[in-house]
Amino acid sequence: MRQKILFLLAVGLMMLFSAFTGSNNSLSGVNETIDLIKRSGGTRSATATEVFAYRNNDGWITVEIKNYSGNVWVSVEGVGGGLQQVAQINEQGFVMLDTSTLPNGNYYLRITLENGVYEGYFEK
Repeated sequence: MRQKILFLLAVGLMMLFSAFTGSNNSLSGVNETIDLIKRSGGTRSATATEVFAYRNNDGWITVEIKNYSGNVWVSVEGVGGGLQQVAQINEQGFVMLDTSTLPNGNYYLRITLENGVYEGYFEK
């Protein structure tokens, strides 16, 4: 009897977790990773800078930067226009751009740090 209760409890928790995960994704939008290529670089450091970019279904671009302190310039350019954002990062941080006002099309993402330039493309 005890094993049946534990089994049913485990199955119930798995169903609850999968239902919660599914509803969370549908409400907040599924993030899409934007592939970035480092085009130029500065001097080598003890810890390598990591740069990631994501786009969600609401039109927000999130740039995540780790192991870096300094200025960050982020720009999005395409047929429908462009956006720019400048931020100061200390060790790690995020820069966000709202692209919801840009029309559908192909866009170029450029992230300029003091120690390198990263580029990527995405379709809206």
